[in-house]
Amino acid sequence: MVTRATPDLALNALKGTAEMMTNPVEMFREMFGVMTNPMRVFTLGERLLSGRPLSESATGAGDDRPQSKTRAGQPMGVVIEYPKIANGAVERVLAFNNHEYIALKGPDEAPFFSSHGPLTDLQGNTLPGTRLGTTFPVDPKTFPETGVWPVSQVEPFDEPPVNFKKGVTNHGYSKQAYYFNDDKDWFVTVGPSLPKITTTKEGGAQFWVGSIGAIAQGGGIYEGARGVTTYVGSGFFEKWPAENDFEGQIKLLRSGFTALVGTYVKMVLKEHVANSSRGFA
Repeated sequence: MVTRATPDLALNALKGTAEMMTNPVEMFREMFGVMTNPMRVFTLGERLLSGRPLSESATGAGDDRPQSKTRAGQPMGVVIEYPKIANGAVERVLAFNNHEYIALKGPDEAPFFSSHGPLTDLQGNTLPGTRLGTTFPVDPKTFPETGVWPVSQVEPFDEPPVNFKKGVTNHGYSKQAYYFNDDKDWFVTVGPSLPKITTTKEGGAQFWVGSIGAIAQGGGIYEGARGVTTYVGSGFFEKWPAENDFEGQIKLLRSGFTALVGTYVKMVLKEHVANSSRGFA
């Protein structure tokens, strides 16, 4: 479809392509980016059409390349900050993955998941000097509901009612600690977590936990920060015990497993937080 913007878009694409072809470093960087992450072809196309510099990303990720480190203190090429999707002049946005090893621990009547591991960027590159520690106490009586899913909601979806009486009432509460720059910068969040599991036709099981947390405390650049985090993590079990083999399921969870957890943080640092900061009133 041809619109009034079509000539400008075409001109931008031609200029961007010419710039890339006459700049070997830029061309190699884009080619390498697409080879390591095919999804980059879409952001490359968007930048060509929009006329923005090739070195500038759609979200602001990595736009501080001239510096030796990002604002979060990470080495160049490792991106966890996304300033262009911050809302307002002082909000900070972080997004990263937790490469966790999780095991169910504690007594049978009061078990808890305990997690440790490094952080990575969204491409799976390990962030040097990072680690995490999390825990999620669970109630064994609610384990069966991890396989129960919510009922269909009624339209319109942008108005009540919300039917939450089935499939989403087995949530518990968890806390997460994230450490950066060899523990110099860190923050802790706490909030509700909802576990879910589905068995697969191949005999395995996919396990998820989704959480939302508020920042409770922090140190270094995150001391006094205020904000909210969300994360969703997943684990996969190639062979899952039978539905009636509860002891076998617990044994497998206690043996430990790897989880990949996407974490998204929106915060304001202490220097921008008012001394008398209040909620809605």
